[in-house]
Amino acid sequence: EMVTAIDGSMIDVIGLQGKGLARALQEDGPFDLVLIMAGTNDMACGSGQDCLLLNLYRLHSVCHGRGVPTVALAPPAAPGSGMER
Repeated sequence: EMVTAIDGSMIDVIGLQGKGLARALQEDGPFDLVLIMAGTNDMACGSGQDCLLLNLYRLHSVCHGRGVPTVALAPPAAPGSGMER
């Protein structure tokens, strides 16, 4: 979803509207750093690893193309996934 709406607007899972990443970088910057925690919806929908990685790559590339460094954050473990702390 974040990649599809990268240049425009998107509505999240609870109905709130926000800017896509490229639009936010252009309209609300400058930014020193972008933290990206994404991919949970791709995993939940059963997207393959290649698709998930390509989408993450695209999000980071949008930032890097504008000279903004990024940090990739791993999403928290899902309840019942066997990955609890």
